Amino acid sequence: MEPDKLSKIEIVKELIRTKVDEYIIDAHTNSYNELFLKEYVIYELTQLKNLGISDEALFLLYFNIDNLMEINAKYSPEAGDETISSIGYIIKQMKSESDLLIKRNGPGFILFIHRSAKFNISDYASKIQQEIKKSDIFIEPTTVSIASVCSKEIGSELDPAEQCYRLLTIGGKRINIVPSMGPNAFLDKDIPTLYTSIGKILVVDSDTITQKILKQFFLRNAVEVVSSPDCVDALSIAKNVPFDAIIVEKTLPKMDAFTMKSKLNESSFTMNTLFVLMTHRKTTEVVQRANELRIDYVVQRPLMFEEILGFIQREIKKRGTRL
Repeated sequence: MEPDKLSKIEIVKELIRTKVDEYIIDAHTNSYNELFLKEYVIYELTQLKNLGISDEALFLLYFNIDNLMEINAKYSPEAGDETISSIGYIIKQMKSESDLLIKRNGPGFILFIHRSAKFNISDYASKIQQEIKKSDIFIEPTTVSIASVCSKEIGSELDPAEQCYRLLTIGGKRINIVPSMGPNAFLDKDIPTLYTSIGKILVVDSDTITQKILKQFFLRNAVEVVSSPDCVDALSIAKNVPFDAIIVEKTLPKMDAFTMKSKLNESSFTMNTLFVLMTHRKTTEVVQRANELRIDYVVQRPLMFEEILGFIQREIKKRGTRL
């Protein structure tokens, strides 16, 4: 290669290296951005997986500044920017050295925390909220609401990139719900408001293992799950509680899924609820009977959970309901 061409390549390489920080650091707050967070979370999850560490967990705290819009409108966007910077300053002063503060793409922050799986994240979040609430460095009293998500909520059998995607997706959904809860709120997997706000399904199966797996999967995707072991009990529940979807095993004691759907069709309250039939054998006869009863989907075991979630999301979105 010609000497001058080689030197040009080295110059460009050096320019790229000097530009890296501009891509991963928010200039206004001097904090890492979400692009960096994604890669960092994948790295940490990979380390946990490779080392087989089960008693540690990754936590993400999403911060929403409750009165930022009012500050922007009352004073100026510059005052809002200063509020964001001040929030970041307080969090940096309170976080542990091992914690990582991330500037969200929108206004607000994410705090990455690597601790014992038994770490009390709600107490930690509450201390930060109290410090911000009592601070006098803001142009007017300010509070933050916080949404939390933990790596233990995500299936450990997934590869780190998929785990990271689900972790960030759930965190994003939760922080979008927080404003409806009022100022200084805290939201995590144990707060039912999340799931009732996003979606609610009824799973009917006598197999407790299937019930547990489905529940874990849908909860990880921010959908509340009610379980029932038989169609008689489930029918009673469905007549009194609105659901976005009902998922039922075909053959169950006391009443089968076809009979349950037939009874649901008798009421305007339940007749249009999305109905998914699970079966070990998807035969022509089963599909024909399902069509007669206006069953929306027939899925064969072993189940593909992502497929079920996908068509439920599409159907509910089309119908204009909550999920």
